[in-house]
Amino acid sequence: MDNQFSVNFFEHTAQTNLSSEAKYPITIIVDFGHPVSANYIKRLASRGCFIQDFSASEKLANTSSQVTDMIVFIQGKLSEKTDAILELVKRYCVKNISIITTFQSHLTNESTAIELEEIFLSRLKEVGSCGVIFRCGHILSDRSLAENNLRRFAFVAPLIPSSLRSCCVGGEEVFQAIDAEQNSSSRRSRIITLLGANRPWQEFLKDYWSDNILQVLLRKFCFVLSFLLFGHLAAFLLNWLIKLGLISRSWNFDTLKPSSMRELLSLVNKYNLKYVKVVGYNNGVNHLGYRYLEKTVISTVNCDRIIRISENIIKVDCGATILQTLDFLKPKQQELYAIPNYSHICMGTAFFVPIHGNALDYTTIAESIVKVVLYDPKEERFIITSCQETTFQNYIFNTTSQVILLRLYLEVKPKARYFPSKVKLLQPNSQVLLDAFSDNTVTNIDIRKSKADSDTVYINKYYSKSQEKTKSEGLEFPRDSIGGLWDKLEEKPITSWLMHTPVRYLLWNIELFLTKEEFMTFWETHSSLPIRKIEIRYVKRSNSANSPFPDCNCIAVDFMLSRKHCQVIKEYIKNNFAVPRYHLGKHY
Repeated sequence: MDNQFSVNFFEHTAQTNLSSEAKYPITIIVDFGHPVSANYIKRLASRGCFIQDFSASEKLANTSSQVTDMIVFIQGKLSEKTDAILELVKRYCVKNISIITTFQSHLTNESTAIELEEIFLSRLKEVGSCGVIFRCGHILSDRSLAENNLRRFAFVAPLIPSSLRSCCVGGEEVFQAIDAEQNSSSRRSRIITLLGANRPWQEFLKDYWSDNILQVLLRKFCFVLSFLLFGHLAAFLLNWLIKLGLISRSWNFDTLKPSSMRELLSLVNKYNLKYVKVVGYNNGVNHLGYRYLEKTVISTVNCDRIIRISENIIKVDCGATILQTLDFLKPKQQELYAIPNYSHICMGTAFFVPIHGNALDYTTIAESIVKVVLYDPKEERFIITSCQETTFQNYIFNTTSQVILLRLYLEVKPKARYFPSKVKLLQPNSQVLLDAFSDNTVTNIDIRKSKADSDTVYINKYYSKSQEKTKSEGLEFPRDSIGGLWDKLEEKPITSWLMHTPVRYLLWNIELFLTKEEFMTFWETHSSLPIRKIEIRYVKRSNSANSPFPDCNCIAVDFMLSRKHCQVIKEYIKNNFAVPRYHLGKHY
């Protein structure tokens, strides 16, 4: 790799607010073959900065100026340039250094590149410098390679499938972020990722369409070729080469999975926040078909450490799943207070949406959270709060807040065995079902109905002791065979795809939290509705104002229907319930 670079010194002589003793600040621009550096140099010149020849350090010592900042533009790997950069920092006694590189380190399966960046920042600290590394998406400016290629090949847009997508960020936006960090009173060494909007390449190419006759003719020719699926074949080949590691993933991606908390924090910063959506296991996209317009999905599944703090308290990273947590607790014969049917959900999700099982004492996982560690990217501050504090109550179940949950502390309980009993009822009224949740002899209970017009209802009760005379070992978890089947299907990519795809494109899954009176109304009127797989459970009220059930205990009614009937259900809910309480982790 060619490590040649150019160095330019810009003296800020246009500044008039300096005292008589103050020296004019100098910004050093170091270019390792990055075309965008020319745009930044042009920007400095437009602000009245003048290029000077201070290539020899003794020349700089004899002037009334001092180096305040160094901006380094790198095309390629930072790891191959670190020694040259450090030598410049030492020679000119640079205090603040900003390095513009690519977001490629987020796309590799290895953490080596990220570790090397962090080591480099530590080396800068040792010589008294503060370094900020900007990992940028494809930068768009009149000198950038990305923009030149988009303009040159804009005519191929009709050929490109909309599934191929990536991130592009405007050069001016990158420069503003650099300036903001340089002028920050709380500047510190860190890594900042600025991805830009995640859009299909087809849309980026269309932005550069022109009326040039040749471009128009080529565009029409590509439109005709698109019917022969040439673009789809090329996309298939591209994705295959990406999987083989022969081509960078930067040409086609919509999801990133940071491997550490540091990497997660570098992605979730005040500059990049509007371009990302932080999720857990990503069931919103995979299962429910959510779409986050022009945003890159940040899945936390690789931030999954679990540590025991005391006999009954564990510390769990946001990306650890319920299944991983249960496996961690198993050797100590412990379990969570609330266990849902489906275990491939990240624990961090439980702080923002009410993940519940069928228990009667602790009905949601959130009830067992004793403390959380949050991060506010806008304010750039950590928030550590316990369940007794007002701050905790303000953030729990608050899906509009932009804070990121990093870790949570959970109370766990000794492992129990569950002895099931199924009761079959024919055309029960709502009061019979409500009375079932008042049974103090059971630990867990759920009620199921196969479809709305069915006469048969099943009540599944789980006891802490066997109710039969014959010996039974009981169940490991209080759930039926359907829950176990979901977990098994999720384990393999093919069966997982078969499980999620019908729901994503064909079905609609709604869960309502109803008061007793509302449940009676629902039960009396639901039989004519086009719904199926009705599951009914009990949920205790929460003290949080953001909770869907802050004022009373509720009956959770979870049901499925065809997407073509979702408008019918919305009208029904609107006409029968004044203030619907939806589970925001499902369709609503």
